[in-house]
Amino acid sequence: MSSDNLNSPVVSDQQRLLRSAKSSVPASTTPLSSEEFNRVISAMRKTQDATLAQCKALSLSFNKKFCELQASVDSLASQIVDVRADNTSLRNELSTLNNRIGVIESDVGKLPSSSGDNIPQLLQELSEREKCSFNAIVHGLIESSATIPTERLSDDLQHLSESILPLAMSLPSDVKMIRLGRTIGKNPRPLKVIFSSKITSQQFIKDFVTGMRSRTTTDPPLLVSVVRDRTLMERQQVRQVYADLEQRRKNGENNIVVRHFNGVPSIVQANKDFQLNHTTHRHVTLAKN
Repeated sequence: MSSDNLNSPVVSDQQRLLRSAKSSVPASTTPLSSEEFNRVISAMRKTQDATLAQCKALSLSFNKKFCELQASVDSLASQIVDVRADNTSLRNELSTLNNRIGVIESDVGKLPSSSGDNIPQLLQELSEREKCSFNAIVHGLIESSATIPTERLSDDLQHLSESILPLAMSLPSDVKMIRLGRTIGKNPRPLKVIFSSKITSQQFIKDFVTGMRSRTTTDPPLLVSVVRDRTLMERQQVRQVYADLEQRRKNGENNIVVRHFNGVPSIVQANKDFQLNHTTHRHVTLAKN
């Protein structure tokens, strides 16, 4: 046997077991019998097998723990992605809210103040805008000739459903409708559509605008338009902007139009993208009402 093998851990363990077995019996000059040698070897094998089994059990346990750790890391990574998406959404909503606050503060600054305190007017305007956010205003929808209110409401619901059908749109089942103002000649009165939530109202208006922009010149004309509901202050602001537009055009400025940014009307220079078609012009004109 080489010196390397004699110095290995296994050989050393075997030597210790042999010495232990020799020391457990009285000193004798007689060598180990074959049976005693086999018994020692068997004990060594059992020890090695037990050690190997323990190593395998530890390896399996470590593998299991590693798999659990990997699953936890994957779950954490997925949660981080979700948190980032939620954070982006919150940032967008915060930006929109800041824009709306800026618009309201600008409008409040234009309010007449008798005592220098505009807080009551501000609170009233906020309340009115909250109510209006549930509504959409439909212009140009034919008015029913029925005299019974339930029949008129049913006719309005049917006419509006038929009008938006070419845009692949439909009305929720829980909407409410009210005709605004008094009848003047044969012109149909505006129809206020009240939705159950602000999200539903905003989505309805967005889908209508998107559908109108996707129509081609060969499509049959759609005689209705849909805009968001506005408070009295907002309507006055829109009328003032359009009055300024007309005055500036009379003064020779022809290449100007009214565009809405975050719901606020402003007079800007016209461009080719804005001058799309008569339908777009009609939609913007009705926004003055």
